[in-house]
Amino acid sequence: MKGILKESTIETLKNVKNIFRNIAIWTLIGGLVLGGFLIMFGGTDTGDIIGRIMGTFLVLGLAMLISTITISRLDSDKAFVQILALIGLISNFVWFVMWTICIWVTGPETVLTLHNLYSIATMFSILAIFGLVGACTLNMFEGNKKGIIRPLKITSVVCFGIVCLYNILGTFNSFGYHDSIFFGGNIIFAKQEELWARFSTLSAFAWVGWLITLIIAGINSSSEHTRVKKEQKKAAKLAAAQAAADAQAAAAQAAAAAQAAAEAKPATKSDDELRAEIEEKVRREMIEKEVRAKLEKEMKKK
Repeated sequence: MKGILKESTIETLKNVKNIFRNIAIWTLIGGLVLGGFLIMFGGTDTGDIIGRIMGTFLVLGLAMLISTITISRLDSDKAFVQILALIGLISNFVWFVMWTICIWVTGPETVLTLHNLYSIATMFSILAIFGLVGACTLNMFEGNKKGIIRPLKITSVVCFGIVCLYNILGTFNSFGYHDSIFFGGNIIFAKQEELWARFSTLSAFAWVGWLITLIIAGINSSSEHTRVKKEQKKAAKLAAAQAAADAQAAAAQAAAAAQAAAEAKPATKSDDELRAEIEEKVRREMIEKEVRAKLEKEMKKK
């Protein structure tokens, strides 16, 4: 397990990301070819179709970008980072489908009205952004500044969550859903003007707080990450220098041992030298024998 997900699940999602990316690229190429073909050979009413195709490409590109960044955050060891990344990933898929439907719907003769589709698509778009920003924020490097960076990150995510909630509720209010099926008949803030005004002020305050805490946390995280990288590079250089010194010392010891072994080993002699030594020994023995024989002969004469 890695966080709340198995490593096999993370690897599967990474493969899905690659497949989605490839599909998106080839869809983009095919759409451009189709758009060019319609411009050259289509009728006068092809402008609307080309606009819808380009809108679909824009939605597809944004979905691909958000999915790529979000899936990369699933590799984190932090459970809350993975939870927010999953929220962002699922919401990203839903808003992609909803906005694509909105682009191609030609009228309100559907199960949901066009306004309903816009509201739901906007809600999931905001949730996707919240999951993406929240996961990236909580995944910031902490290092030795954990006591400073972590509270800033949590505060930043909470403030951003308030801003997103305000925008979701405001989306439904802007389309006149005072009795929304999502929020009930009498609890929607649009019917309580004072409470809604207070929540609007709170949202603006939270937006400022989110921006300030995010900047401060980002600066501290970046400086701490830079410091750790410098220390790692310094440690790597010291380790390399120590390894080089150890290698030189080992080479010197090996050379000294070889020299000592060479000095202790007797010098080898060639065959000629050995033959000369044997002949010299035999010659000396013969001379000594002759001298001894002469001495014995003289002693006998006396």
